Amino acid sequence: MQLIFTVKRKIIILFLAITCIIFLCAFHGFYFLRSGKGKDIFRVQYKVSKISSIKITKCNNEKTSLEGNKSIHVPMTLVLGYMRSGSSLTADIIRCNHGDFYIFEPLHGLIELSIKQNSPVRFLNGTRVRIAQDDRNINNMMADMLYNWFTCDFRQIDLLSLSNEFIHIFTPEHDTYFNCLRGLRMKSALIRTIDKCLHILEERCKIANSRIYKTIRLPMASVSKLLERLPSLKVVHLIRDPRAILQSQLVEGLADKIKFSNISNLTCTQMRNDVINMKSLVVNYPGRLQRLVYENLAVHPIEVSKKLYNFLNARFDRNVEENMKWKKYCVFACIFGFLFVIMEVHYISGRFKTKLQTGHVPMTLVLGYMRSGSSLTADIIRVNHGDFYIFEPLHGLIEFSVKQNRSISFLNGTEQRLSYNDTDIEKLKTEMMLNWFTCNFQDIDLNSLYNEFIHIYTPEHDLYFNCTRQDRSNDSSLAMNIAPCISILQKACVEANSRTYKTIRLHTASVGYLLKRLPSLKVIHLVRDPRAIFHSQLIGRKEAIYGHGENKQELFYESDIEHVGVEENIGSVALYIMKWKKCCVLVCIFGFLFVIMEVHYISGRSKTKLQTENRSIFRYKCGNSRKTHTKKNSTGHVPMTLVLGYMRSGSSLTADIIRCNHGDFYIFEPLHGLIEFSVKQNRPIGFLNGTEKRLSYNDTEIERLKAEMLLNWFTCNFQDIDLNSLYNEFIHIYTPEHDLYFNCTRQDRSNDSSLAMNIAPCISILQKACVEANSRTYKTIRLHTVSVGYLLKRLPLLKVIHLVRDPRAILHSQLMGNLTQSNRNHFTRFSRRFCGRMLEDIRNVKMLTDKYQGRIQRLVYENLALNPIEVSKSIYNFLRAQFTIKVKEYVEGLTTGPIVRCEYCTRRGNSTYNAFRWMPNITSMYLHIIDKNCREVYREVGYSGNISLYNKSWNPNKYQLKATL
Repeated sequence: MQLIFTVKRKIIILFLAITCIIFLCAFHGFYFLRSGKGKDIFRVQYKVSKISSIKITKCNNEKTSLEGNKSIHVPMTLVLGYMRSGSSLTADIIRCNHGDFYIFEPLHGLIELSIKQNSPVRFLNGTRVRIAQDDRNINNMMADMLYNWFTCDFRQIDLLSLSNEFIHIFTPEHDTYFNCLRGLRMKSALIRTIDKCLHILEERCKIANSRIYKTIRLPMASVSKLLERLPSLKVVHLIRDPRAILQSQLVEGLADKIKFSNISNLTCTQMRNDVINMKSLVVNYPGRLQRLVYENLAVHPIEVSKKLYNFLNARFDRNVEENMKWKKYCVFACIFGFLFVIMEVHYISGRFKTKLQTGHVPMTLVLGYMRSGSSLTADIIRVNHGDFYIFEPLHGLIEFSVKQNRSISFLNGTEQRLSYNDTDIEKLKTEMMLNWFTCNFQDIDLNSLYNEFIHIYTPEHDLYFNCTRQDRSNDSSLAMNIAPCISILQKACVEANSRTYKTIRLHTASVGYLLKRLPSLKVIHLVRDPRAIFHSQLIGRKEAIYGHGENKQELFYESDIEHVGVEENIGSVALYIMKWKKCCVLVCIFGFLFVIMEVHYISGRSKTKLQTENRSIFRYKCGNSRKTHTKKNSTGHVPMTLVLGYMRSGSSLTADIIRCNHGDFYIFEPLHGLIEFSVKQNRPIGFLNGTEKRLSYNDTEIERLKAEMLLNWFTCNFQDIDLNSLYNEFIHIYTPEHDLYFNCTRQDRSNDSSLAMNIAPCISILQKACVEANSRTYKTIRLHTVSVGYLLKRLPLLKVIHLVRDPRAILHSQLMGNLTQSNRNHFTRFSRRFCGRMLEDIRNVKMLTDKYQGRIQRLVYENLALNPIEVSKSIYNFLRAQFTIKVKEYVEGLTTGPIVRCEYCTRRGNSTYNAFRWMPNITSMYLHIIDKNCREVYREVGYSGNISLYNKSWNPNKYQLKATL
């Protein structure tokens, strides 16, 4: 008997060991998928890429040049497939080493958002074309659009394709363009927004080594037109077993079961026609079309990928092969690991079926009170129990409609008005909760469906949230924004294994109705010591220990109640996760404390002061760690830095280097909203107190106003800053550490709330961050040096860095970025005006240097680019800040490495190359104009007038060197 028991024990131990190995393989596989080193070809990849928008890198960002790339025609590749045929994977393999410029489904916006919606197709020139879905000309239009994509002629492409969310979701390398759209979209019409940002996409396309597009919406019959017009185009026709395609569409909910017969007939007919048409095209265009069978690629990924690269005349090097191997291993590890974990979970929980019963999905409602710990409780439950989760589903209904005494609107256009004390309010809340549980989103109020909480607390629904924020017309209503996106949320809810909701806004009197209508619903009523709740509401601190009860459970947050355990239904896996969470939290806490002490020790601080207030964690670009700073002045004043530059002068990079270790509170272009959205638009300048002021761009008072606004920024006096500056998208795009404030301002508080009403409740967040900061840094290109004296006089601890760069480099960069007109007469006037201002600034700085010694300094960008470490040390010495090892590593990361083609990024690789790459590219006409208008600037700073004599343009004398950092 003992022998049998020993054998059994050994078998169990062996079984557990194998389990751990497989689970670790699955975990590592998933890690590599998430980090971009591999991408799943199955359902996991599809969901991850849609929901969490994981940024996929291009084979470790190492690219290989193509053979024949020296020709005039850029290599072009078109991947032609079908929905769920594996086209995304195929395109990803090709662009790993072949494609510099890639767009996922370039025809999606045209077909899905215009033609299928029976909306007119709009273009940048203002024209509109209406075309029906069954129109014969639709194939010609799609071919023309693809031709425009391949030739980088984006101004002939429809607006909805150029503003499509797919650009952000599937090609994060174009995020600069997409963020530009998002930043300007708040204040401009769609046409003006795209027109201002399109140059970013055009430049990336034109400088790319190759161009790749993947589509499932173009028939093979239309390809001949592209092959004829594009001599360097090659087409990969991807086919897959129709049974696999249609089954995958059914599983993913992309095909209607009722219409399945028609869908299968259409799919097979299209595939048959494409195969027939390809036979004739292969004869007419030999060596330019290739059929790829997906099953062959899946079984032999390395061999087939090599053949694919040979067809495209591209090199299949070691990087690509290693990437392909990782894909293969990770896919298998994830498949087997995922299946094993599923079986293990079902075994532990007593379930022997491999799928949950779909008749009644498990539902959980967490019912609590404000500051009772309901968020933590719901978070624990949904670890293993809840697949579909919404945080406070009644928040939008109560806070933005009922409490504001506004009408409650629905998708069907109906409205209802209830006061907060109305007897029917509980009935309405119960009905809304029933709709949430049954995925009946059509009958849920608009404010709940549009609530910011969906984005803030459940980022897994970001695909839906981002869809609702995409304006479809200038006068689109809330219902028009939500209606096209509701299917995304509905699909996630219907396909979920369970549904969990947490609310503090429902009375227990209404729970009976829900329990009666929903047989699979379980309710957890969370209570906590009222003294703790009220104290937490007053102070904002949370301390909790939890226990458990029965079916309708009560979790007690009492310090003298022992932690008994977690409900059995949650499962053993969740219990293990809870233990790991506890261990990880402790490790993180001690690790964080150690890092803080180490940083304070390195920076020469003996005190280990920790902020105990409930502060948000800011994200920095400098190693994502807390920064060391100069010591605060005893009077309470903090060190302040102003970086003063010009457009395309390198001011963003300079400010990024400075704030790595010097600035705790940083704002990028604080005057942008004031100038671009008020003054230049000739609109009134509004303030929080309701007053307005109107100034034109050439008004003499404008410089004084800009100086006053910067003074308010430096002194954290946000009450007196204009609304457009406080509401500017730049706060989100360039300083994500202020996202708590930014998201707060985007939360509509009523249907007709003004800008001031949106900003006023949130201003305290920004003010607290500013006041508590160890230093404040601002960077602007919109202030003249004539106003700097006023700031230096009013702010004793302010130091100013005046950044200058070769005017030829600045103006050439502005030309390449379409930031100024290329017309000769206009450019002559523009360059004369620009160099006149630059010369005036240089002379003003000379006078200010004598008056405010040690507080203002010139920085030549070329000097920083040539000697980044030495010059950065000089900057830090001037600012009396610590130049630590971390700062040095960060500067090296910004200024060295391979060239990154991103005009608006600070991390662009070799700084010397980037600083002087204008020299071989500038045309003689523009060079002659700039030389004529900017001679005095050359003489003042030390730029060489004849660039053909030097590899670098800066050649200063001793005085110029002395006056420069």
